[in-house]
Amino acid sequence: MRRRTKVALIVLAIVIAIQLVPVNRSNPPVRGEMVAPPRVVEVLRQSCYDCHSNETRWPWYSYVAPVSWFLAYHVNEAREELNFSTWNRLTEKDRTEALHEIWEEVSEGEMPLRGYLILHPGARLSEDALGILQAWTDSKQLTLEFRIAEEEPGPGLTDMKFGRTDKHLYLHDRVWVSQSDVDSAVAVEQEGQWVVEILFTAEGGEKFEELTEQNIGKHCAMILDESLISAPEIMAPIRVGRAVLAGDFTEAEARRVADELSRR
Repeated sequence: MRRRTKVALIVLAIVIAIQLVPVNRSNPPVRGEMVAPPRVVEVLRQSCYDCHSNETRWPWYSYVAPVSWFLAYHVNEAREELNFSTWNRLTEKDRTEALHEIWEEVSEGEMPLRGYLILHPGARLSEDALGILQAWTDSKQLTLEFRIAEEEPGPGLTDMKFGRTDKHLYLHDRVWVSQSDVDSAVAVEQEGQWVVEILFTAEGGEKFEELTEQNIGKHCAMILDESLISAPEIMAPIRVGRAVLAGDFTEAEARRVADELSRR
């Protein structure tokens, strides 16, 4: 009995000692919102973000060694492989490759990991979620819409909010101008903020002029990949055939958006 007690005390001492080994469970700063349709972001947050983002939710057992060692190693490795918090900084080629790999892993049941699903059954991808990811990975193309928005809800209006903020606007269905009306775009820095300056085609410029001329005093909602990024109040008709997208972009994000819009 004394021998068993001694062994148990040694084991307990080892267990306590290994808890003192430092483990990096940090979440690096999130410097930009992922530009993707809201339903896609919702699926990714539910099933992927704990390992593949800088917004990991560390559960209680991630603070207990040796489990904490494995989880920290796995998360760091997953972030290096694919990090949705830095998605907007990828080159077009890297994003295309990543989209292919995402669907390959998901469609073959490799992701989310089976071990993760045991502890997080809510992360299991439903048929609807799989369909959303398949559509996104098959035809990932940047979309841009200019629509009129109201500050108050009303019949036939669509409720949309700014990213993660609590601010809401209510959009009319009509799309006055879209990405097909863009001739070129360029990323520029204005007063310390990176924005995307858009030059419309001749027809697009006419559409934008009509939008601003007929809706003075209302908000011009600019929707990038189904996310409301800006909605300035229309103060006067704009007849120069240009517009500015200001969506709290990083330099890399602004350049990516400009490049993709210019390729259309």
